[in-house]
Amino acid sequence: MIPEFNEDGYLPPGIYEASFEEVKNRFGFSWKRQKLLQGMSFLLEQCRILHCDILYLDGSFVTKKLNPNDYDACWDTTAENREQVLNNVLESLLESNSEVQKEYFGGEIYSAFSKAILLPELTILEYFQKTKQYEDKGIVMIKL
Repeated sequence: MIPEFNEDGYLPPGIYEASFEEVKNRFGFSWKRQKLLQGMSFLLEQCRILHCDILYLDGSFVTKKLNPNDYDACWDTTAENREQVLNNVLESLLESNSEVQKEYFGGEIYSAFSKAILLPELTILEYFQKTKQYEDKGIVMIKL
C-alpha cells in the first residue's frame, strides 16, 4: 500500500510495494501523469521481456507535484541467470541515453546497483531514497 504524502509532498521514508494498477490509481491524477503512465506501461513491457522483474519509481512523479516533467526509475532482477539478464539489458533501450529513454518511456531509467553520479558512495537505489537536501524519503517498488 502506498501511504499519503508527508507535509513536504514526499512519501514517508521506505520502499512501498505496489502493482502497476495501484500506481496508476495513486499517481495518475493529472493529464500529464496519465501520459507518463503510458510510457511507463511500455517500460514495464520491456522489463518483462528482459526479465528485469523489479522496478523502483522515484522523482517528482512519486510526489504531490501536479505535472511532473518525467519520472525516474531503476530496475533490478531476481532471475537465476542474472548475468545473462544484465548482458541483455546492455543491448536494450534500458541502457540508452536519457533523451532516448524519455522519448520511448517518458522517464529516465537506471540500474538499481549502479553508482549515483552526485553521490558515488551510494547506489542509484539508495540515492533515490534521498531528497535534494539528502533527507530520507519514500519510493515505490513494482514487482513484475
